[in-house]
Amino acid sequence: VTLDIDNPDAPFDTTAVTANVGVIYASTQALYLTDTQYSYADFSSRTDTVVHKLKFNDTGTDYVASGAVPGRPLSQYSLGEYQDHLRIATTNEQYNMRGDSLSSGVYVLGINGATLDVVGKVENIAPGEKIYSARFLDNRGFLVTFRRIDPLFVMDLSEPTNPRIVGELKVPGYSDHIQLLDDNHLLTIGRDTVESGNFAWVQGVLLTI
Repeated sequence: VTLDIDNPDAPFDTTAVTANVGVIYASTQALYLTDTQYSYADFSSRTDTVVHKLKFNDTGTDYVASGAVPGRPLSQYSLGEYQDHLRIATTNEQYNMRGDSLSSGVYVLGINGATLDVVGKVENIAPGEKIYSARFLDNRGFLVTFRRIDPLFVMDLSEPTNPRIVGELKVPGYSDHIQLLDDNHLLTIGRDTVESGNFAWVQGVLLTI
């Protein structure tokens, strides 16, 4: 629903999508709605996320396209638009009779008619760990996963069809939020931890540059 704040009595402009909307992300050009779907069949389960793109116009929004990726995003910071491509980071959990698997991926989506197609991807990032924070800024991406130690991954997204992990740093604790300070420095906000076997005890707030 789009409102004209200079003329609040004017009729609303609306666009409807049939979905169970979860994470919502807006760039300056478009609005993205995600619908995470859980499938249980043949003694297994999997998670997929449908993404709907709406483009801003002078009075509201127009529906553009929809697509799907494996896994589920953590928050609006798990999505980022750059030069008409959407980048989305997801955690992919699957369970079956042989056990379970947990990993993360980053997918680049491009418009193909009324479909958002995956044009590039990096999968199987940090097997056994979930995404705790993500951030996409221009042609770079930053991803934090965690089980006992926080790996921070840096991604080169300058080629939509060839996203790449170009750096990795392991530090104690984990980061819930990533903020760019300047071109080459990040501020991460999270929690300190102490390792104990296969898990970690969560301590106080941790700020890292």
